[in-house]
Amino acid sequence: MHLVTSSLFLPSLVAYLSPRAQVLLLRAYLSSAIAWFVVIGRSSLNFRSFFESTPAVPNPPNSPAVPPVELDGAEELDGSMFVRAAVLTADYMGWVREGEEARMWSLKGFHM
Repeated sequence: MHLVTSSLFLPSLVAYLSPRAQVLLLRAYLSSAIAWFVVIGRSSLNFRSFFESTPAVPNPPNSPAVPPVELDGAEELDGSMFVRAAVLTADYMGWVREGEEARMWSLKGFHM
C-alpha cells in the first residue's frame, strides 16, 4: 500500500531531474517495489477461487437483491477504455508536452 501512495510523489520529483536521473530514479523505484514484494513473501494469487467465491452484483443486508443490469455493447469493454478516455482528454485539453497550446476545461453544462 505504501508503494502505491508513495508513487504519487514521483511526478513532482521527476519534473526537476535530468532525463538520465529520471531513468535512474524510476528504475530504482521499480526495483525497490519488486524487492519488497518478494521479501514480504506474498502468496500466489488464485483468481479462479476469488471470482468463484465473490458475487459480481452487490447485495447489501436488509435490501432486495439487485438484478443484473445489462448494458448494450458491454462485451466490447476492455482495458483500452482507460487509454481511449485519456486520448480523448488529451485531444480536448491539448497535447501540451508535444507543443500544443493548453486549453481549459469546459464548464458548459454546469450551473454555477
